[in-house]
Amino acid sequence: EVVPSLAKLFVMFTSPDFIPGSEGTSAKEWGEETLKRMNHYSGGLVDFTRDQNNIQSSSPYSFPSRSSTSRIDLSFADVRWDVPGAIEKIYEHFYPDEPHLSNVAKRAFKTYLEQNEREKHGNQRRSLEDFHLSKDDVAFSEYNEMFLN
Repeated sequence: EVVPSLAKLFVMFTSPDFIPGSEGTSAKEWGEETLKRMNHYSGGLVDFTRDQNNIQSSSPYSFPSRSSTSRIDLSFADVRWDVPGAIEKIYEHFYPDEPHLSNVAKRAFKTYLEQNEREKHGNQRRSLEDFHLSKDDVAFSEYNEMFLN
């Protein structure tokens, strides 16, 4: 869902600058551009993390420890279907010695989400197929293996 949504945003943000039907304006081209950008971003995270791990393991110098608490990775589905649960995971991860979210805070999140449903005002249809992409195209397997498994 993230990739077609991002592609749709690219189209919407740039459409005033392009003449419909001109080169670079087809759904397929926007799908390719979005995939290129997503591969760049996810690949950059993978490369950076791998480089950091290699530097720390091969350096004779002492570096501050990069523990697993320095960042958290959540899947879009985790956040989409359980926003309060995802927020709680973030708090627990970064503030393990602090009190967890209070019931008041949880109720406030729940109330806000109920009053501001994700598709309250409708939703524009979008899919991978709209942009000539497949699930295999957007697997980001190296990123998923490193951060989400």
